[in-house]
Amino acid sequence: MNSKCVVMFLLTLSLTVSPLPGQMDRGTINGTVKDASGGVLSGVEIKATNQNTGLQTTTLSNDVGDYRLLRMTVGTYRIAFSLPGFKTFERTDFNVSVGQVHRLDVRLEIGEVSDSVIVSANSEMLSENALVSTTLQNEVITDLPISFSGGRIAENFAFAVTPGVEGDNWESFMGGGQAFSKEVLIDGISASAQIQGNFLETPASMEAIQEFKVQTSGMSAEYGRTSGGVFSYALKSGTNDFHGSLLHYGRNEALNANTWMNNWNLADDPHNPRYKRARDREVLWGGSAGGPIYIPGLYKGRDRSFFFFAVEHDKREDYELGTLDRTVPLPAFLDGDFSALLDTTKTVGTDALGRPVYSGQIYNPATLRQEGGKWVSDPFPGNIIPKSQISPASARIADLFRKQYPPSVNRLTNNNAGTATNSPWFRLTQYTMKGDHQLS
Repeated sequence: MNSKCVVMFLLTLSLTVSPLPGQMDRGTINGTVKDASGGVLSGVEIKATNQNTGLQTTTLSNDVGDYRLLRMTVGTYRIAFSLPGFKTFERTDFNVSVGQVHRLDVRLEIGEVSDSVIVSANSEMLSENALVSTTLQNEVITDLPISFSGGRIAENFAFAVTPGVEGDNWESFMGGGQAFSKEVLIDGISASAQIQGNFLETPASMEAIQEFKVQTSGMSAEYGRTSGGVFSYALKSGTNDFHGSLLHYGRNEALNANTWMNNWNLADDPHNPRYKRARDREVLWGGSAGGPIYIPGLYKGRDRSFFFFAVEHDKREDYELGTLDRTVPLPAFLDGDFSALLDTTKTVGTDALGRPVYSGQIYNPATLRQEGGKWVSDPFPGNIIPKSQISPASARIADLFRKQYPPSVNRLTNNNAGTATNSPWFRLTQYTMKGDHQLS
């Protein structure tokens, strides 16, 4: 596979003045505000502050005490409810997930606004979604072991831990749907190729994923273009603190055991270098960095403007031989010597002159003639074609076979093995860049 350099650039504008329709990459918080006796409260100010970025979203409860915070970016929030004559109620560490509708009902106590009741959201939060889904947070994605074959692929988690999801990152089946029918979203933007359900070039970088959600059924109308479920990726954003990460993974055949097939072949040919441990190397490195946009003397982006950047590079060489299921000519055959095929102890018939025809015997077409009204020709002596009868074109082809397709074992059939993988040489570089800015 040729080297690939994939650049994903997403610019997210967090608009708090008016919510936009659709929230495939965002979350929603609904609820009702009441007083201690159960009466609904209108005009309550609800302010949700992202605990990592300081970005705020505000709204007011309506005449029946209901409120709704729309298009909330994925993250952890502090939500404050305030109304004159009542104590301020704060809910901290409230996690908002991609595509999820969360419910938070609150009762305010009579008192001064300056007095606060603070509750940490360690308890399980309610959801109003009817959809069936599995959500994996960044901690799970980065901490659990995953396959490194061809790079780190978060999608592999879905096939391992999500009920109703089967297949692999090429062909998958979700909730009983047909293959190639799922939708793939990165921050709400479709990332499917012409083959539905497959990424345009590569999945999102593992270092850039904040949350990964698999929706198998019960999707709302905004997902109407898919009949096979949705894979939703929410990418990380910069925060008010500079942060980053580094990773490195390595594999080398020097640390591997030899294959069973190679050991079996070494028993017959112990000095053949082809049966040593196959070249099996992979080096994967990467990292990420994010924080507020800061230009000395010009701009401080704290609580307003943020950046995030991630890169991953995967280099793999896997030349392990497969099974001996191919047949190539022996070196003697390429020189015209087919004596190994001739078995003079086994007669398969007679020719027109009554001469015996032996198993594996080849005949010289230059001696073809008619005798007694029948066509006959003479066998090559010793089953060897003279070099003078091998054309230059055939000799060139024989040289190519001699250099590129030597037999792995000294036998007539099933004497050659190809590589065990379709792409023994693999290069992949992923770049992810994201910017967030709040207009107010």
